[in-house]
Amino acid sequence: MRELIDAIKQALPEHPLVVRLNGAELMDQWAQQRGRVLRFDAPATASGVDMISVTVGWQEAPESSIGRDIPPGYWNRLAIRAKKECPGTLIAYGNRLPDPAMANDCIGRGEFDYWEVCRPLLADPELVHKAAEDRLDEVRRCIGSLNCLSRLFRDLPYSCTMNPALGHEVEPEYAITPAAVKKKIMVIGAGPQGWNSPRRRRSAATT
Repeated sequence: MRELIDAIKQALPEHPLVVRLNGAELMDQWAQQRGRVLRFDAPATASGVDMISVTVGWQEAPESSIGRDIPPGYWNRLAIRAKKECPGTLIAYGNRLPDPAMANDCIGRGEFDYWEVCRPLLADPELVHKAAEDRLDEVRRCIGSLNCLSRLFRDLPYSCTMNPALGHEVEPEYAITPAAVKKKIMVIGAGPQGWNSPRRRRSAATT
């Protein structure tokens, strides 16, 4: 790793260099012991990287790292540890952290420096803009069902539980247009979106 970092920096000295390192491989039965993977952070920092991107797990790991069974913020401790062990190096992190408000709070507390966001942008491509404009109530939030990854691994086009237009953005039939006749309706059921509806939550609270 040191040789690679040195060669890249010599070839591209004007570009920032970011190294992605695993905070926990979740492969204890076969490889690293939990908590030992971050030992690569110090050599990377000493070699002059500008930022370390902390990630979690492998596709082959028996333990989930980004699915809906993992609560948002669960893996933040790995970024916090990297930040403490490499105080002079920027830390980027985003595993199972789909909420921009939570990420902003974490950055404010100094847990990491940059929020990495990937799958939440499949659920809502306007996520960052809505957060910047204080329109979080309009965000379609990633719930970690991982339909996107399951299809990727089968060489199929992406799909998203929360964003049915994903991959169909240029098809007119998927464009949302105002209703010809406006009505007041109540959404009952309809999966996660029905539950997230404020009307649905009020109804559930009174039954």
